[in-house]
Amino acid sequence: MSHRTVVKIKHTVHVHPQYLGAALCAYIERETRAHFEKKWTEQRGYVESIVIDPIGCSAGLINTRTGFVDVDVDLLATVYKPEQGQLVTTIIESIDSFGVHAYAGPLRMFVAKQMLARKYRIEKHQLVGRQEGEEQTLQVGDSVRLRIIGTSWVDGAYFSIAQLAED
Repeated sequence: MSHRTVVKIKHTVHVHPQYLGAALCAYIERETRAHFEKKWTEQRGYVESIVIDPIGCSAGLINTRTGFVDVDVDLLATVYKPEQGQLVTTIIESIDSFGVHAYAGPLRMFVAKQMLARKYRIEKHQLVGRQEGEEQTLQVGDSVRLRIIGTSWVDGAYFSIAQLAED
């Protein structure tokens, strides 16, 4: 199940008079991409990409206080927001005495040592578990499926607490 969605966003770009002219549309697109793409927002989640409606730009109004021209832009954004209970395939980033740190694209996740199933233990920066009589070892760089237990907005990005998926 994909948790990526497409949302409509209205955005105002403040254009310095020096950019008014033939290159105005390119400037607006560049500024809008820099503002949204590959960034986290608490309200929407991670904005992967945007599509700007070429007809969706207003003519612009001069802001009498600043002298800038305010141009309203309509855009579509592909966003990803982690949800509680979601299964995510991640890559182990590090294993320490506190637990396992992993990532899935821009999403950082942590599995606390106390959240590990009894069959797992941490040994010398490896996660060792017994699966049907065989010992299984997970280490940095290995892929593992995690279930999101909770999320929080920390230092401008989402951070998730997770547990190992039992599948």
